Amino acid sequence: GSTGLSVFSGIVSEEFLRELRGKEGYKRYDEMRRNEATIGGALYYHEQAIRKVSWNFANKANSKVKDERVDFLNHAREQMSQSWNDAVSEWLSFLWAGFHLSYPVYKYDKNNKVVWDVFSPRKQNTVYQWILNYPGYPDYTDKRRNGEILAFVQQAPPSYELTKIEMDKVIHFRTRVEVNNPEGISLFRNAWVSYYFAKNLRSVEAIGFERDTGGMPVVKMPQSATNDPDDANSDYNKAAEMVRNIRVDEQGGVVLPFGWDFQLASSGGKSFADLGAAIGRYESRMLMAFVSQWMMLGQNEVGTQALSGDQTSIAEMIVNSTADIIAETFTKQEIPRILKLNGWEADDICLEHTPAGDTNISVFADFIQKVSDKLTWDASDELWLRQLAGLPEKDEAELTQAQADKKASADAMREAMLQRAKAQPQNGDKPTDDTMPMMDKEPEEGDYIAELFGTGKPLDERTRNRTEKAWNEAITLLFAKQKRRLMKAARELKGV
Repeated sequence: GSTGLSVFSGIVSEEFLRELRGKEGYKRYDEMRRNEATIGGALYYHEQAIRKVSWNFANKANSKVKDERVDFLNHAREQMSQSWNDAVSEWLSFLWAGFHLSYPVYKYDKNNKVVWDVFSPRKQNTVYQWILNYPGYPDYTDKRRNGEILAFVQQAPPSYELTKIEMDKVIHFRTRVEVNNPEGISLFRNAWVSYYFAKNLRSVEAIGFERDTGGMPVVKMPQSATNDPDDANSDYNKAAEMVRNIRVDEQGGVVLPFGWDFQLASSGGKSFADLGAAIGRYESRMLMAFVSQWMMLGQNEVGTQALSGDQTSIAEMIVNSTADIIAETFTKQEIPRILKLNGWEADDICLEHTPAGDTNISVFADFIQKVSDKLTWDASDELWLRQLAGLPEKDEAELTQAQADKKASADAMREAMLQRAKAQPQNGDKPTDDTMPMMDKEPEEGDYIAELFGTGKPLDERTRNRTEKAWNEAITLLFAKQKRRLMKAARELKGV
């Protein structure tokens, strides 16, 4: 069997609209992204949102163990002639074109290791033919699955020579892998019909406004006028040319032969409101193809803050999915290739990314307060938290040392409190001020904090309840202070 992909002689015809197939589809999608404001805005949002994402290589099996392959990949990225974000921006053309082909160019570093130089794009409309693994194709082999993409033939300027490029040498990004279509499916596909009608309605609207503002030109010819439409010099053709070319501007004017009459007829008060509403409806449909209809909220005094928050959250989910496509494709196609060139296997090595969008600091702080006593935090966790909250960056070794110092300080304080507890009176009297444990809140009358640390005697139920209450209040106060400090730091960083 086969995948069922509709392809003949390497030309994919899966699209049932002829104007959207192959190079013709590329031209129309390119027109849409360049001429349509709503589509351009949605595409720009996706690109800039992904550019804010942080990318890193990791060993997904054990991220805590230092892996020389991960260090090498980070080093290889630093050696690139182009910036990583510029490369990602090039790759994102697969959103509107359906697919993108990137050709990694390598070089040697000073240690004679093969590293990346640039990721050179292969423009979509230069693909002349796809070479698939089907019986009857020149490169068919029964050692690979039917329908597998083996290579493509490029015909590109300035030479326009046919060049065969193996798929094993490129990174092939696609929006959707449907019947293994090498051209994917453009995100603009579902917006094409709405774009087509909106484009034509805007032309009608512009012409209508022009005519309605000055009026419809009308010429009345006398009975003696010549009416032959085939004669270029007839009165009929002169009058027709006059009404076509008349414009109400600083040089506007009409010169009429004797007996002729000219006037500007009114449209009778025709409104363009329905036409504008139809155009707005089509623009909204175009944004729905990107799940970006939130961009229209508020333009017609419609929409709420809650609705905006829900829709932007969905948009961020879509952006994260796009980043997942990039990370997964790069992990499967490029990481094994460069590691093999340097004598390594690529087991468990992957490209990862941080979540797209801004973090809600208030919700984040509440979450940390609720789960902080249930998790074991180390320096790498704090690095991630700082990155997520936009706090100043610190070195992991510095954080590890700070945690060790903090633990030593806590141990010393605990020892001091134990020593003070031992000095507490055993006859039930209220402790004196010089033996009271240090707390952020003064204990209530009759509370005996010292018993919490044990004096070799069992506590009675009443004393235990009072002690636990005081301890819980102290812990609650401590977390409240930590939350206030975190919120204050976050507001200062964001300029609030």
